[in-house]
Amino acid sequence: MVEGEVPLQAPLEREGPFGEMFGYQGPQKEAVFTLNVTRVTHRQNPWILNSYTGMHRGYITSPIEALYDQLMRRMVPNLVEFHYPQDMMGVAFVSIDKTEPGQGLEAGRKIAQRIPIVKVIVVVDKDLDVLDRTQMLFAMGSRWQPHPAAEIMEDAPGIITDPSAPVYGRSSKIVVDATRQWPEEGGPKVYAKTNRETLDNGAPYAMAEARAAFAELLTDWQRQRLGG
Repeated sequence: MVEGEVPLQAPLEREGPFGEMFGYQGPQKEAVFTLNVTRVTHRQNPWILNSYTGMHRGYITSPIEALYDQLMRRMVPNLVEFHYPQDMMGVAFVSIDKTEPGQGLEAGRKIAQRIPIVKVIVVVDKDLDVLDRTQMLFAMGSRWQPHPAAEIMEDAPGIITDPSAPVYGRSSKIVVDATRQWPEEGGPKVYAKTNRETLDNGAPYAMAEARAAFAELLTDWQRQRLGG
């Protein structure tokens, strides 16, 4: 912890270089207060709950995601889950319980307008886990058609530390509707089931039995390796 005093009567000075969480230097202010440091203290075993200066990873996202979840449920009643990955600054994954055509893009638009830092909003169906990066890429590669299931917003609220923003505090954004597209949205008349769906429906106990058998084989292998 850095402690000190701010001399309110002292002349303001130009801000020094400051690394923002995007990993880039932030804009320098021309006139800011200064701090006369009087003490620096630290814990032997610190609890790190925030991001490090100049780094775009290393912080806990669950509190802000919980806050966003409560706010967005008022705007998107069929919201299932929201995730804002700490290592993908500006990207958000959202799952919805889709009941009507057009709800994917609609949900993405509302989130883009409400959360300044998010520039890429990927909306998926409720059967996918937004915390699973592989499932999110799977949805974009297999369920998403760039046309017509995408929308570019030319001017929306942005975060002031975004190094790519041409206008301070504003940003263009893209909504990716990676939900299964219904025929009314330009999708196929019959949407194919996934291989896993077919397996689970035809042999609902197969995966559980396979996991149990694999666990037993793994235990036997470890026992033999250790000479037990």
